Amino acid sequence: MPRKIDKSLLPYEVDAALQDLARVVSDARKIRMLTQRDLSAKAGIGVNTMVQIEKGDPGVQMVAWLRVLWALDMLGTLKINPEDDSLALKLMSSQLPKRVKNG
Repeated sequence: MPRKIDKSLLPYEVDAALQDLARVVSDARKIRMLTQRDLSAKAGIGVNTMVQIEKGDPGVQMVAWLRVLWALDMLGTLKINPEDDSLALKLMSSQLPKRVKNG
């Protein structure tokens, strides 16, 4: 079951991204003619969690989101390309440390 998180504490962009992803999941499920029960069973999560995902609830564990995207065959859409990370590119242009120490 999702943890209760006060949405007012989330940055606007984070909440908007959650709502967008929830809409994508809901639309993809409907396009595939799956009920929430069908998709939750395929993803190995509870129906209540599926409902919370489609509401964009920030308390849903990331693994549940990933399982749903996998069940919809959409997991590849989340692949992040390090070449799109300008800070990473700058760091890669110099020698990266073998270890990062605290402090």
